[in-house]
Amino acid sequence: MKRVITSLILLPAMLCFAVYAMVKVDNVERAVLRMTTEILEASQADEKDRLISEVDGLISFWTKEEASMKRFVRHNQIENMSISISRLPALARHGTKSELQAEILAIRREVTDIKNAEAFSLGNIM
Repeated sequence: MKRVITSLILLPAMLCFAVYAMVKVDNVERAVLRMTTEILEASQADEKDRLISEVDGLISFWTKEEASMKRFVRHNQIENMSISISRLPALARHGTKSELQAEILAIRREVTDIKNAEAFSLGNIM
């Protein structure tokens, strides 16, 4: 009887944590995709000041969210994102447009891969 009660308490708690983690990852993905879209638009319009401010905004957002994402996502994926994001200021100031856009596309792919890896599916559960 104790095992049944314990499982009835633990199962909803684990489910709530999993849903919270998925919502958090989804919110971060949407924010990063939105910010990278703004960076791409600024890059294509050759607006250097806007580009630098958008890159700074992405860096400050990622710095804030990185620690909380480490609870839900494998560390190597987070480190890859952090490395790519840390390259952006130099590319925005001194790099070519194609290098910056390639790095942005790599960040977008990585954040989408993170969400897909964390999504609920039978393969992820078993």
